[in-house]
Amino acid sequence: MENNTYNGYYNRATWNLMLWINNTETSYHYFRDLYHQFDGMDEDDREGKIMREAYDWYGDKTPDGLLMKDVFWEEVREHMDDDNSDILADLAEASA
Repeated sequence: MENNTYNGYYNRATWNLMLWINNTETSYHYFRDLYHQFDGMDEDDREGKIMREAYDWYGDKTPDGLLMKDVFWEEVREHMDDDNSDILADLAEASA
C-alpha cells in the first residue's frame, strides 16, 4: 500500500501550516489562546474558526509559499484539539 502522506500529515500544505503554527512562539500562543473562545463550539465550528484565523494570520499562503486552499482543515483541527485538550476539558467542565 502506497503512503501518500507528508511527514504523517495528509499533504505538505497541512504539515507546513502545522509546522508554522506550532514552531513559532507568537503563532503558537495566538492559536492556543483562540481555544479559550471555543466554549460551546462543535468540531465544525472550531474548524471554521481555525481556518478563518489562519487565513487572517498567514493570508493565502503559508510563510513557505504553500497554498492555504490545499490544507486539510479537518486534520488541522484534530491535531489542534489534541494539543489543546486541556482547554477543551476545562471549558466542558465549566459548562457542566
